[in-house]
Amino acid sequence: MPSGASYAQREAERLASLIFFLDRQIGKYVICNALRAAGARVEVHDDYFAQATPDSDWIPEVGRRGWVLITKDQNIRHNPLELATYHAATLRGFVVTGKDMGAKDLADLLVLRLPGMARRVADRNRKQSRARINCQGAGDRGCYLRSEGSQPAREKSNGYTHANAIT
Repeated sequence: MPSGASYAQREAERLASLIFFLDRQIGKYVICNALRAAGARVEVHDDYFAQATPDSDWIPEVGRRGWVLITKDQNIRHNPLELATYHAATLRGFVVTGKDMGAKDLADLLVLRLPGMARRVADRNRKQSRARINCQGAGDRGCYLRSEGSQPAREKSNGYTHANAIT
């Protein structure tokens, strides 16, 4: 049985191995600052690309750099061109879906889910993954991670059941 200290060290190392990329719909201050305060390395769309840059132009660069996308743009899941670009870029990422949230609420949710997100995408052998962070209810009880195209695995965490699998 691993010790709590070694588990915490592995979690910190896993998080440090990743760079999260926030697209322009996520914003560049509140969520970025919250994730950085939680120990994540974060890059922001507007620091690298013009706001009007089409997704099909910046997605390949994000994939090439090995960054993990966080977006609210559901077109990536439904637009054939964007989905093909996503697959070709072997991008790993998360699409926030469900109810509208303010920046502070979304920042709190992403910080809460950050360890699970890092666990799911830190495997460098996994070339691509796409998951939804689905928010359907109030607070943590209604928010979970779900793999795109597969049934989520269930896991208890802090007394709440949520999906926590990305394949």
